[in-house]
Amino acid sequence: MHAIILPFSPTCKLWRETERAPVLTITGARSQKSEAEALKAEVERALDRKNPQSLERALERVDDFRLKLEVDRPEFWKSILSYQYGQRNLVTDQRKADILFAQGAKAIQAGDVQEMRRVAGQLWKLLPEEVVEKAQRGYGSGLTV
Repeated sequence: MHAIILPFSPTCKLWRETERAPVLTITGARSQKSEAEALKAEVERALDRKNPQSLERALERVDDFRLKLEVDRPEFWKSILSYQYGQRNLVTDQRKADILFAQGAKAIQAGDVQEMRRVAGQLWKLLPEEVVEKAQRGYGSGLTV
């Protein structure tokens, strides 16, 4: 595992030198390190050129990369299942949801990311579209449910 440092978000004052210091560390595999380094270099080039459009595109790619890393972590799926459980009174089929919540709890106990992902996918189908859309906005456009 290697520490991967990525630039912060577009909400900071981007053109000030003090804002360039990386503030987010992501742990990942060697294959992810090279992608992260390429993304960091892309952001640095956009900052050097003071090109807002290039910077926006680069930061979107950074966000997509962060989400890609995040969905492999059990904590991500625990938070999704927890959110869904908080919305349980809105499901269209309570019996089916109860079974899925029990399966999700077992998957969490076992640390089974694939099962957590499967259960979460089934639970999204039982929730109203506006709840799903709200969750997508909260996790970014890269979250597919």
